[in-house]
Amino acid sequence: MKSVGLHVAADALALGNLAGAHAEGGAIVVIGDDPWSDSTQVPADSRYLCKHLFMPVLEPSSLQELKDWIDLGYKLSREANLYIGYLVTTNQVDGGGTVTVRPNHFPKLTRETATYSTRRPLTWRTPCCFRRARGVGKRISRPL
Repeated sequence: MKSVGLHVAADALALGNLAGAHAEGGAIVVIGDDPWSDSTQVPADSRYLCKHLFMPVLEPSSLQELKDWIDLGYKLSREANLYIGYLVTTNQVDGGGTVTVRPNHFPKLTRETATYSTRRPLTWRTPCCFRRARGVGKRISRPL
């Protein structure tokens, strides 16, 4: 999100950070700052708001770091149980360059690590108030 959006979402991010990131996933908030007012009217520095929200900040300086540090951000988030701010600037996002990539790797699944669900898949049902308003069907007495 852009820096203005970070200010709008600050309350929700503070509560989410207080609740903690998921232990098996983590949470990264990608923040787009425009410190030179290239594409916005107001220059922004979101590091101060991240400090206020108790969100550690990663600030990659090259395109290679921009790509590589996403994995690092998730690992930090899992270990610290916090949301991680990932600050990118206009020049990084609008620019281009070359990065080194590695082959994709997928987790190995075994019977011990695989989880099975006995629940039926969730299906969308129109809430009863909408069906009544459109004159379709009767009110459902069982929960959706």
